[in-house]
Amino acid sequence: MEEVMPKQRQSGARTFNPADVLKIAREALRDVCGAADTDGRAGGYFGLFPKDRFRRNGFPAILEPIGRIKPGKRALAKRRAQEKPRRLSRHPDHVSSHQSRDEKRDRWGGAIAAQEYYLSFSGLPELCDETLSLIVARKLGLLTDKQARRIAGISGNRLFREWAATHRV
Repeated sequence: MEEVMPKQRQSGARTFNPADVLKIAREALRDVCGAADTDGRAGGYFGLFPKDRFRRNGFPAILEPIGRIKPGKRALAKRRAQEKPRRLSRHPDHVSSHQSRDEKRDRWGGAIAAQEYYLSFSGLPELCDETLSLIVARKLGLLTDKQARRIAGISGNRLFREWAATHRV
């Protein structure tokens, strides 16, 4: 798949066509669900959050369901897809929500910081969530392979490393 070419805003921040981003996220979901045990889960919420706007008001550029979300889990997936980048924004030295993971407080991995954006997914097991976010960031040109592998290394995410070994972006 070719990289989606972003548009430049006057402020210098890139914008992406939401339909293109969601297409990439759906393809990443198929890759992840085909390569991992997702415990019967096949969907969730994907979010793309511009850091500057998110810090001011919490609004995403994109927050959409993709795939099939289990009945009764839609609200939980949406809430977690928003909580992960919010938590990440409170730790400017972190690049992964896995770095502030806290099972007792229902705080999981799955969001990453990539240039001027946070990318988040919730609905699959957490390393699958993170893998989807990393794949989308790579395909949007927001992370280099080295940066993505570094983030995956923080959580011990072998699924992303296996994907990266067989896919060139």
